[in-house]
Amino acid sequence: MAKYSIGISYGKSSGRAVLADVETGMILGSSDRKYVRKTKPGTIHPMELLEVLSETVPQVIKSAAVSPANIIGIGVSLGTGTLLPVMSDGTPLCFFREYADDYGIEVITGSGD
Repeated sequence: MAKYSIGISYGKSSGRAVLADVETGMILGSSDRKYVRKTKPGTIHPMELLEVLSETVPQVIKSAAVSPANIIGIGVSLGTGTLLPVMSDGTPLCFFREYADDYGIEVITGSGD
């Protein structure tokens, strides 16, 4: 039974996922998602990070037509050095007012104040 790995890369303007056979290195599927939210220069909106995962990973598994049970690894590359600390349930800390900067407050409240 073949085994697979998913690679996820966050770039400056988009995030992508690829699925590869771990023995042959052959890429069996890929998916790309452009960032749509405007942010401060050099930053990625936290929701973009989550949406890249929730959209590209299922797409790449479907396009490669492999069973998720045969995926044995996931690698992540953050070219921008962006980290997203989360609570134990996966909620990003920047979604809480006490951890948000001015930009995070806009995310939480929908306004700039």
